[in-house]
Amino acid sequence: AYHHTTDPALIIKWVKEGKIENQFYYVSYGDEIGLPAVDVKDAAKVQAFHEYLKAAGETPQSLGLSGWEQVKPLATFAGEVAVQIGVLPKEKEKDVGSLAGLKRLYWHSQRFASLQGIDSFAQKTREIRAALGNEVHTSANLGGMHPFYWMHQAAFIESFKRKAMPLAWSEDYTYCMPEGSRLVADFETAYLRKGASYHDTPMQFYCMPHWPGITPEALLQNAVLEWGQNVKDLDFFCAPPDTWSTENYI
Repeated sequence: AYHHTTDPALIIKWVKEGKIENQFYYVSYGDEIGLPAVDVKDAAKVQAFHEYLKAAGETPQSLGLSGWEQVKPLATFAGEVAVQIGVLPKEKEKDVGSLAGLKRLYWHSQRFASLQGIDSFAQKTREIRAALGNEVHTSANLGGMHPFYWMHQAAFIESFKRKAMPLAWSEDYTYCMPEGSRLVADFETAYLRKGASYHDTPMQFYCMPHWPGITPEALLQNAVLEWGQNVKDLDFFCAPPDTWSTENYI
């Protein structure tokens, strides 16, 4: 395995030069990440956003704006961000009415970002598999959304449904809530399982011994719950006496 890169050329070169085609299993696009964001400074991405909106029947006016030059992907529903990227003028940064008028733009921005992120990973996956074979998997540790009470559907379900990555991966990073951790780990794994169900995607999971929230008993219960959700590959991350990872030991 290779952790972490989003550069297909780099991983293809690394595998071929190392002559490990027969042993190589997967490359990770990142650790504790979601889907890639949309760069509003990229004119091609902004134009693609406009085309997406037109296909959805939207106009600048229906989005609360006067012209296409103002229409840009809004990553955060905040006046400061809208001003920074040129959606709103500075004098309307704190105007509640102006910001409320951008709700439709924000909704489309989130959906477009999800679709673009999925397409980006899917294209990289196709490129890597074309060079190294379909036995090679791509993945990403979808573990950056703490606390784990609400997983992003785009990352945990839609990305696997749309073949962005053929290996599902996350972690039960929930030690701060000892009584909730087992329930949350099971819920999180169930979310991932739904995404994996569309194409019988294999799943791997960090089953973490975070002290003091995860006791030895809870660690074993988490493992059984994750196995019950059809996770075939568990990684206990770090379960020795404390050396450097102070929260990861029993």
